[in-house]
Amino acid sequence: MAESSQTRPAWLRPRPPQTLRTYGRRLAGWNFVIWFLLLWWGGNVGHYWLQQDGRLDPKEAATAAGWSGFVALFVTVCATTVQARRRLLLGRLDPDPDEWRFLEKAPPRPLPPGFFLLALLLATVFSWAMYGIARLGSWMAERGPDRREFLFFAAFLPALGSAMLVPWLARRSLLRFVPAMELSPPLRLHRRRYILLHNVLPYALFNTALGVGMAFARFGHQYREGLPVLAHDLALHLSGTTFFISLFVVGAARVKARVDLLSPIVLSGPRSGGRRRRYRLWLPFVLPFLVYPSLRLLLLPADPVSLGVAVAIKVLVCMTISLTVSYWAVASVLRDIEERELSNHPYVLLYRALKNAGWTRRPPPPAPAR
Repeated sequence: MAESSQTRPAWLRPRPPQTLRTYGRRLAGWNFVIWFLLLWWGGNVGHYWLQQDGRLDPKEAATAAGWSGFVALFVTVCATTVQARRRLLLGRLDPDPDEWRFLEKAPPRPLPPGFFLLALLLATVFSWAMYGIARLGSWMAERGPDRREFLFFAAFLPALGSAMLVPWLARRSLLRFVPAMELSPPLRLHRRRYILLHNVLPYALFNTALGVGMAFARFGHQYREGLPVLAHDLALHLSGTTFFISLFVVGAARVKARVDLLSPIVLSGPRSGGRRRRYRLWLPFVLPFLVYPSLRLLLLPADPVSLGVAVAIKVLVCMTISLTVSYWAVASVLRDIEERELSNHPYVLLYRALKNAGWTRRPPPPAPAR
C-alpha cells in the first residue's frame, strides 16, 4: 500500500494549490531575491570597472540604473504573464471564490494577441524613472554615486519595483486568460505563436540581457583602458556563450514544452515538415567549434575591434543563437510527441509512477471542528 501523505516527511508531501493572493506574494518575494542577487552582482562588476577613485560618473551610473530597470521589469512582465497561466492550467493555482468571481467578471472573449507591448511600455517607463532617480540623487549630492549608492539605484530599486508589480501582473494575466478558456476550452494556440511567444522569445531576451552584462564583465579592462578587443578573444568568448545557450537555455525550453503538453493546450496550424532534422543533444558540444572559426573569418579584416562593436556582436549572436536553436529544439520536441503515442512518453510515465506512489495526491482537507 502506498504511504499516505500524512506519514511521509513534510518535504515529500505534495503542496496544496495556492490561491492567487498567496501565489502573487510568493512569486514577488522570489522575484525580488533573484533580481537583487543578479543586479547586485552586475552592479559590483560595473562599479569595479567604471569607478574613478571609488565613484562613478553620474551619467554612466544613471544609464546603468535605467538599463537594470528595463531588463528587470521587461523579463518580470513576460515571465509572470506566462507562468501564472501555466500554473493555472497544471492545477497548481486554485483561486478562492472571491478571486474566481473577480476573474470571471469579464465576458468570454478571445485571448489578446500578445503581452510584449505592455512589457515594453512598462519597462521603458520604469527605466526612465530609474534613470531620473539616479540623476536626481547625483544632482542633490553634487557628486557621482559611490558603490553603495550605485547598488541602491541599479540593484535594490529595480528589484523592488519589479517585485511590487508581480501580484498585479498575475491577476491581470489570469483576468484575460480565464475568459478565453471559457470561450473555447481547451485553450487553442497557433503553433508558431506558442513556440515563439511562450517558449523561445522570453528565453532569448533574458539570455541577451544577461549576455551584455557578461560581455562587460569579460572585457571591462579594455573599456577602462580604452583598448580594442582582439578577434580571438571575442570569438572564443562567443563560442563559450553558444555552448551555454544551446545546452542550458535550450534544455529549459524543451522541458517547458513537454510540461505544457500535459496541460489542456491544443496547438493549431500546420506542422513542420517531417523530414526536417531533429535537434540532438550532442549539438551543444559541436556548435562552439562552428561558431569560433566562423567569427574569426568574419572579424579577420577588422581585427582588433572596438568594445562597442564587440558588445553589438555579442547581442546579435545571443539573439540569433537563442532564437534559432531554441525554436529548432522546441519544434523537434513537439514533432516527437505528436508523432508518437503520448501515453508512452517518458514524462507521462514518470507522472503516472509518481501518482501511483501517492506523491501527487493532494492532502485531505482538515476535518471540521466539532
